[in-house]
Amino acid sequence: SLPCREKERDQIYTFLHNSISRKTQGGCLYVSGMPGTGKTATVMECISTLERLSHNQKLPAFKFVEINGMKLKHPYEAYTLLHKAITG
Repeated sequence: SLPCREKERDQIYTFLHNSISRKTQGGCLYVSGMPGTGKTATVMECISTLERLSHNQKLPAFKFVEINGMKLKHPYEAYTLLHKAITG
């Protein structure tokens, strides 16, 4: 975990873990901040941990899809990318 990001990491991890384990009815997680503050690294560290738990059958299987909004020409492209990632 990144130094000084333990609180944020725990919030992200708990949200994702509860969503994957179906303890919640879904939801939306928005992570924002200045460039270079560890947003992507923190989320990816959480995903890595959750994927290990899933691989060890301690969590249901899930598919992680990363969409970087800064790389999109138009916001609606996110739906196309998500659909392709889910359906192949």
